[in-house]
Amino acid sequence: MAIPIQICAGGSACNLTPFGRSLRRFLLTKTDLLPSGTWMSGGCWTLAAALQTWSNGALSLYTVWGRGIPQHVVAGGRFSDGRLLGDGRLLCLDGDGLAWDTELLTKMRWIEGVKNPTLMPFDQAALESVGIECYPLAVATLIRSLRTTFGEWSWDQVLADFPLRQTACAKIVTAPRGLKPPKAKNPKGPHP
Repeated sequence: MAIPIQICAGGSACNLTPFGRSLRRFLLTKTDLLPSGTWMSGGCWTLAAALQTWSNGALSLYTVWGRGIPQHVVAGGRFSDGRLLGDGRLLCLDGDGLAWDTELLTKMRWIEGVKNPTLMPFDQAALESVGIECYPLAVATLIRSLRTTFGEWSWDQVLADFPLRQTACAKIVTAPRGLKPPKAKNPKGPHP
């Protein structure tokens, strides 16, 4: 079992890694790059595209599906060098920071209200069909800002001070038995 790196608590995602916290704080200062919305609502594809380019291809794009339509886009990659519990699993980056694939899906279900979310390969046509957009000028500006703030991409930086073992305060918060996820804010539309 992988150690937790992001938990759902109090209606939001909480990062347990320094890089996840730093990325989230950085992104909160960059929402002015988007025509509207946030990195989790309207800017997810733009952010994922910038992260993929910044990573020099170490990250790929993935689409979170729910209710039969695309809901969200993330950048994800697999890291494996023997240091981490959960080596080889997909690490995902989005507007909330860094998360394992399973933690991302938990967040989408419990915080974003997406019923039965699944993570699939990137599907540009499906995203465009539901109005999720990518803003190329914002991608270019964000890449420059990522390089200025964090330098060149490296797994060592992303995983710096990564928790190497499970601690009592780093348990994934799950809903009590019988509790259902919240109703989706827009049950017929995507969560861009």
